Amino acid sequence: MAYPESTTFGGGGIDIATQKEKTEFFIGATYSTTQVIATTAKAAGGIDTGNENGMYRLLYDISVRVVGKIATPTADRIKFTIYESDDNSTFTAGSSWETTIEKVNNARRTPVSFPLPSCTARYIVLGIQLTGTSAVNTAAATAGTLLVSALPVSY
Repeated sequence: MAYPESTTFGGGGIDIATQKEKTEFFIGATYSTTQVIATTAKAAGGIDTGNENGMYRLLYDISVRVVGKIATPTADRIKFTIYESDDNSTFTAGSSWETTIEKVNNARRTPVSFPLPSCTARYIVLGIQLTGTSAVNTAAATAGTLLVSALPVSY
């Protein structure tokens, strides 16, 4: 079985307008023209990295590019968490990376990125949460479109 050189979570641009602050949402391999964002990692479906026993283990970077700037009423940070699974059914939180929304909004030409640990399980889903000390769970993003990809960097 061949595995892709790179893959994009959610199949393309992810419109995060209307996503509530402090509430994690998920993107992965399962999406349609009407539904890209899921409320659970299992529903998002894991991207198959091909990493399992007996195979070469690719090292991945998660690349985040902004297509449309994120606007939120009170959140000023964004947290990305990789959920991983060996069976594409039971997902557990793995590594996470947090930065300011301002930094991500500046990632138009050059993406912001973070590495996956070399021991990450075969299937991966990305959880995203709008956070910060002033974030409230009753507020929601008013704009924002992200393009998030898993890019192999080496074996």
